[in-house]
Amino acid sequence: WIWNPLLNCGRVALVILVLALSAIGSILCVGRVAGHAWFLPHHSGEVRVRPHTHTVPEYDDGQQHAITTTIPHTHLHEASPPGVVAPVPSTFECDVCLLIIEGVQALVKENPNVSETDFHKQTNQLCLDSFEVWLAGYCMYVVDENALEFYDIVVLKQNPPNACAMLDLCPQNKTAGSRPSADGVKMSPHTLNKSSPISVAEHTDGKTAAGASFNFVVMSDTHIGESPTATALTNSAIRKINSLIDSKAIEFVFITGDVTNSAMPAQWISSRQIYDQLKVPYFPLFGNHDVWSYNSTWEEKHPTGDAQFARTYSDRFFNPKLRGAEITYNNKSCHNPIHNITSWFQNWEMRYKGVLFLALDWNSRDTAVQDLNYKGAWPGAGLQDFPGGTLPFLRERLALAPKNVTNVVLMQHHPFAMPWFIPEAIYSFPQGSVDAIQRTLQQYRHLPFWGLLAGHLHIWYDGTGGLGGDMTGFKQWLTEAAKTSSAFTLVRVQ
Repeated sequence: WIWNPLLNCGRVALVILVLALSAIGSILCVGRVAGHAWFLPHHSGEVRVRPHTHTVPEYDDGQQHAITTTIPHTHLHEASPPGVVAPVPSTFECDVCLLIIEGVQALVKENPNVSETDFHKQTNQLCLDSFEVWLAGYCMYVVDENALEFYDIVVLKQNPPNACAMLDLCPQNKTAGSRPSADGVKMSPHTLNKSSPISVAEHTDGKTAAGASFNFVVMSDTHIGESPTATALTNSAIRKINSLIDSKAIEFVFITGDVTNSAMPAQWISSRQIYDQLKVPYFPLFGNHDVWSYNSTWEEKHPTGDAQFARTYSDRFFNPKLRGAEITYNNKSCHNPIHNITSWFQNWEMRYKGVLFLALDWNSRDTAVQDLNYKGAWPGAGLQDFPGGTLPFLRERLALAPKNVTNVVLMQHHPFAMPWFIPEAIYSFPQGSVDAIQRTLQQYRHLPFWGLLAGHLHIWYDGTGGLGGDMTGFKQWLTEAAKTSSAFTLVRVQ
């Protein structure tokens, strides 16, 4: 008679919390959010692995651009100014659209054939130049959600004055030139040109042995089965990657989780057919959307997505078809004492040309918030610290790391560092879990850790993983969702 009321109060509080988070913008369900320092506005990026460097010698979009920039990391936990309320989203979205149209007309006039990627980068940069930090992220969210439509209307159809009305972001009587001021907006004039600074990061590493340089690609969050659009954009990314294989010497592709949208059997089959279009070896990771099979009317009783992943992709690890690659795959299930079920954590290691890649499955096997009628798995992560789990796998592989390894790169679906406005306990790791992983890494501080490649948040991020102690230089790079912008990252190891 005491416990049940307390439990119900806790459930009500959780429901209120989730509803409040949804009001902020439904961060993971809607798609891509962008903001100052955290969010890198471009469709396909290049990363070169070198610690403590953030200089960008080039960006590839079918042509070479001389781009240099320094990425700040000072606003990861910056809150909104006290006492300031954001504009009503509908009004703000209209103001954003009108500002973007005004700003890009000079760019389009100067270069009528501007590429879609350059156009997208410039519009996101305009958000950073025009708004205070706390509103820049929402501005870039509006831009990213409508990026392809913006480009189609403004560049291809040459109809910028009516673009905002055509996109239903503004009333029909509001066109470019009629934008009022809004709280948080810097109303100074804006002129965009090709020399504008662009937030895109590339890293190089001089520690790799001579002759062992190589390039690879990272994709993330394809969500196969979500919609025809998601599939089409993933196919577009694959075509682009295939077109760059020779010119960029791409040797393989990693996909950092959320292969499927809801782990249904047909989605696994479709994902395999789509990925098999890649003309180089590829290696998928497991994400939270891959954990639990469900559709609009049905949900399986216990999560079996890990077993379906293994049936679909285990041959990629047993027979990688990548000369010189040594892969160790966790080819066994285990008892999961947290949920009293059988789990098969999709952990694997790849050693290639001196680099040790560790692919880690931290995904929760807990259910989503059923009180809100959500299906599938909880979107967060956990240590899985029991026999057959992920933390023991990490300890084991670090203990067996070769002495001549030149870089250790962790790969997983969930990031360590999170934006201040996304509750990490729900969408990523509780702080205690991150601390436990950090302690594990520090036990092997003699190893040359580079950092983390991840996805999950559907955004670009170039910074650190937020670890403390002597792990403050541990990097974190997130690749935007392929399902929303055909995004991928080209990584160069030198």
